[in-house]
Amino acid sequence: MLTLIMKRHAFLQREGIRSRRDRSACSFCSKKQKYLWWRWAAAQRFVRWVEEHTAEIREQALRASRHAELVALEPSVLGRTVHLTFEYTCGDASGQNMVTACTWSACQYIRAQLAQSTLMPLKSFAIETGHSGDKRVTGLTLSRGRGIRVTAECVLPAQVLRDELKVEPAALDKYFRLLSSSEAAAGSVGCCINIANSIAGVFIATGQDIACVHESSVGIFHLELQADSSIYASITLPCLVVGTVGGGTGVPQQNECLRMFGCAGAGKVMRFAECITAYCMGLELSTMSALASDQFAQAHERMGRNRPQ
Repeated sequence: MLTLIMKRHAFLQREGIRSRRDRSACSFCSKKQKYLWWRWAAAQRFVRWVEEHTAEIREQALRASRHAELVALEPSVLGRTVHLTFEYTCGDASGQNMVTACTWSACQYIRAQLAQSTLMPLKSFAIETGHSGDKRVTGLTLSRGRGIRVTAECVLPAQVLRDELKVEPAALDKYFRLLSSSEAAAGSVGCCINIANSIAGVFIATGQDIACVHESSVGIFHLELQADSSIYASITLPCLVVGTVGGGTGVPQQNECLRMFGCAGAGKVMRFAECITAYCMGLELSTMSALASDQFAQAHERMGRNRPQ
């Protein structure tokens, strides 16, 4: 379905969509632990201890994987609790299981060291907390995100909008401004209409972690009416959690879909993220044009397959 949408859309008749990742490194994945002490002072001592022993913690973490790289350790103190963020790059894998194994290895070292300390008696520990944002949208999804941050852009001439998307440029611009204000009023994280459909379809077809559709579907769509009545559009996905190796990507049917993208195996995850972002752009423009020109409900009535007999 998505392939047909892309072949149909007007931007393929001109310059096409340009997609680029915002981070030049590999995809990012994080894991956050909770350490609880009897007193706040012990929590503060632990933060200083982590800063002094970062090299040892990194060494222990990376024993669990040949592909992960620990790029940051960030402690955050809340009362007598410390949330310790391990941030990794994961090569071409989405990395959730990888970083769990690495972080668990590091935490065994940390707990063994703390057991010998009289100044930092540990009360309890948890490998994962809600601070990570894994598989959910949080206040950090836009600003920091996980996975890969990607932006796509395109320019649609006025006549192409009229001929292919059946919408006037001014009407599309007006609808986008209405959408932006209503998203703000609703307290939405991001600004988009239909990203989740594209993300869910691609994730199922290519063996991604379907539970990550939630956080991966956060996006910021932007549209501008230009002086020549063409439309400039861009979309940014700050938290695209995908991989081209590991997990469900090895299932035969899903791997075949990845090969159709030209994105199977090592060295392809950035290309894959850019392809997904281009698909999201296509469906956003199509849906928004249908809404702006009052085609949306009519199309469902005319082409829907769930009408009672």
